[in-house]
Amino acid sequence: MLRHALWLSLLLTALPAAAETVLYAVSNRVHFTEGATGIWSNLYRVDPATGQFVLLAPVHVNGQTTVTIVTLAIHPKTDVVYAASGSRSPTSPSSLLVLDPRTGEAKVVGPIGHVVSDLAYTDDGRLYAWLPEENRLAQVDPATGGVKLLPPSGITGEPGGGGFVIDERGVGYVAATGGEGTLDRVDIKSGHATPGPRLTGAPFPAAISNLTFSPDGRMYAVNSNMGAPAATALVKIDPASGKVAQVGKLPNDAHALIFVPHDPLTMWLWIGAGIAVLVAIGGVVYRRRVARARQAHEG
Repeated sequence: MLRHALWLSLLLTALPAAAETVLYAVSNRVHFTEGATGIWSNLYRVDPATGQFVLLAPVHVNGQTTVTIVTLAIHPKTDVVYAASGSRSPTSPSSLLVLDPRTGEAKVVGPIGHVVSDLAYTDDGRLYAWLPEENRLAQVDPATGGVKLLPPSGITGEPGGGGFVIDERGVGYVAATGGEGTLDRVDIKSGHATPGPRLTGAPFPAAISNLTFSPDGRMYAVNSNMGAPAATALVKIDPASGKVAQVGKLPNDAHALIFVPHDPLTMWLWIGAGIAVLVAIGGVVYRRRVARARQAHEG
């Protein structure tokens, strides 16, 4: 039995993914076929240490229709991943969706009715969006997609949207003035923005299109040159100084960026499989011992 316990211990210690979080990104690429314009939207897994990425799945609604995703946000209590579609999405433009990061399957919640560049949740489960064409915040109803507009922030944003994120203290950050602009603070109650430090070191001066925090509190962002196609990079930003450090390249036309915990069910499936293996081994050992005892008795 000691040997069996050792096997179970080895199985459990071989499950780092149970406590792991995965960084996901989505890219939206325009393509032309026989005079028609289409859009591919793809979900990627990204290494936050290097920026290396792996294609996971296309993003679809109902398994067929392409939808362009410009931002992702994760509910802090349920771990449900929400998304906002682009204003030129072929399906449900400027809408709130729920996305399954395991499959790329999206479900439409409802129309937001405004152009959104980034979504972010507070720790107590309130969802906010940055509206780049209006330079203001809006609180979003995750059940319907309906919005409550906050007053104008006072920021004059650059074309190409802006990254927005909320830290664990409820402080909002917005980078709406380009890759060489400022990282401003925005009060999520009043909507008023306070100028922050100037961004320095970004590979591309055009735009910071998405912001997110890692589980250990580091700020990551998508930095874009806003080209066609748009070259993009995964960067880290120091909120205090505005210093930007490149991590690596992202897929062209990358937008959305979010850290998602691994499904705990995976861990229990592995544990259940491990226990089943041990039970099977125990059964084999038991039968062998019974057979040996019989042979000894008959001998």
